Amino acid sequence: MTFKKLVRTFFRNPLAVLGLVLLLFFVAVAILAPVLAPPVGERGRLNPYRIPRDGFSAPPEPPARSTPSAPPRGNTTSITAWSGAPAPPSRWASP
Repeated sequence: MTFKKLVRTFFRNPLAVLGLVLLLFFVAVAILAPVLAPPVGERGRLNPYRIPRDGFSAPPEPPARSTPSAPPRGNTTSITAWSGAPAPPSRWASP
């Protein structure tokens, strides 16, 4: 099969042409991506590889004392309490 016949056969198939058009569209978008959506950085510098750090500190800190370390204690409801059977002991209950 010659190249001319191959091209003619390809362009007679509408799905093949659609696939080629989609492929060319995605390639064009990938090539023009910096122009279509330029990266914006701090103070006008363009650094698309920098991870933004807005609203949190860089060094890790331990959790605050007010952070609960266990579920709240108190009135617990379970399906066994509704049936009249005693509720199983909670693993979070204090001894």
